[in-house]
Amino acid sequence: MSLPATALVSIEEAQEYCRATTEELPALERYVVAACDWFAKFTDRQLYSAAITDAMFSGDGTQWLMLHEWPVTAFSAASYWTGTGWESIDLTYAVIDPRAVKVYLRDQVWPIGTLNLKATYTAGYATVPEDLKQAVLELMLENWRKADRQIQGVQFQTFSGQVLSFSMTDPFPKSVQAVADRYRRLPF
Repeated sequence: MSLPATALVSIEEAQEYCRATTEELPALERYVVAACDWFAKFTDRQLYSAAITDAMFSGDGTQWLMLHEWPVTAFSAASYWTGTGWESIDLTYAVIDPRAVKVYLRDQVWPIGTLNLKATYTAGYATVPEDLKQAVLELMLENWRKADRQIQGVQFQTFSGQVLSFSMTDPFPKSVQAVADRYRRLPF
């Protein structure tokens, strides 16, 4: 098994972070994939850079088009449904919003309609931001440690006549949650 191209951290970074041995790499890869998958699902975003082709949108008659994925790094094509076929939109004066979430058409508006627009663009991070990478590593390490302990949810355990108690009231790292919240898609 090897990490997919969508992984937010490399296996070498994960191995170093967990101080894992070479023999532990197959298991570690599963934890990295699981942590990356969790971030993708929680944020409801494509976090790695990829081309989005023929994404459908509804035009509202304004100059702004809110895109599904961000940050937008390139906006290469757009067309609208005329009722009989697709007509290209001149993007000579299209500008990507500085926050890279939407595209602005100077001297034009996006035609009004339901799913009447198609766009091709590139979105996501070519280089994963350090805070996101760190949060993925922390989540992966937390799950790695839990599996190693194999006592998830246990609050008391007897050992050689002694009772050991510990609290697992907050099993999810707050620092991971804080970072994930910053990258999460917000409803508009």
